[in-house]
Amino acid sequence: MRPLWFVLPLLLTLAACDDPDAPAPPSGEAPATQAREGLAGIWRPQGDSDLNALVLEDEGQLYLVGDGERRGLRWEKNGDGAVTLHYLGGGDAVTEDGLQATLDNPALTLEGDSPFAGEYRRDPAGIGTLEGRVTLPEDGAVPDKGVLVLTLRDLSAADGDQDGQLARRLIRLSLEGDLAMPFRLYFDQTRVDGAHRYALDARVIADGGTLFALPAPRRVLNADGDRQ
Repeated sequence: MRPLWFVLPLLLTLAACDDPDAPAPPSGEAPATQAREGLAGIWRPQGDSDLNALVLEDEGQLYLVGDGERRGLRWEKNGDGAVTLHYLGGGDAVTEDGLQATLDNPALTLEGDSPFAGEYRRDPAGIGTLEGRVTLPEDGAVPDKGVLVLTLRDLSAADGDQDGQLARRLIRLSLEGDLAMPFRLYFDQTRVDGAHRYALDARVIADGGTLFALPAPRRVLNADGDRQ
């Protein structure tokens, strides 16, 4: 297993971005294939829900903030108000849920046979973001099926607390010329405790094995949003 170089220009923000309605993905992620017509944004479920936020990025990336069972992958608009959400549901198989979307800003209704059907409101308050770039060694050879796994952890969490996991993201590798790849994580800012220590772990996996990994988790943030 090879070490993974990690270039991390950290950026921790809350809701106050210039255009919270349409969060843009880091350069290098999947290009847009369909016009989204204003659906992109940070959507908070109304009523009781284990999901903290449904994030639809403008270029088609899907994030499921606070969902401990599912991992968002991507989303797409199919026409006539129909959208498809692609996510991992606890295993390696990708689940595709087709829903009917009705947008009445700042409200969104998703209808269909899906755990994500329901009423949402556009509201980025309390959602933090962590951005950076992962760089592989110059002689690194990555197979076509290589996946970057990023995990934001609370190192001070009590034993049994899901390994202190605050956010996790699986990204199909799409490297730039310098073997670098940008990333973004969304997390529930209300779970960040100023007295705790937080770190980001990164590894590249393929065919069931780990090819590259950080020698040690990288310390990243505190409750005030300061760099560490």
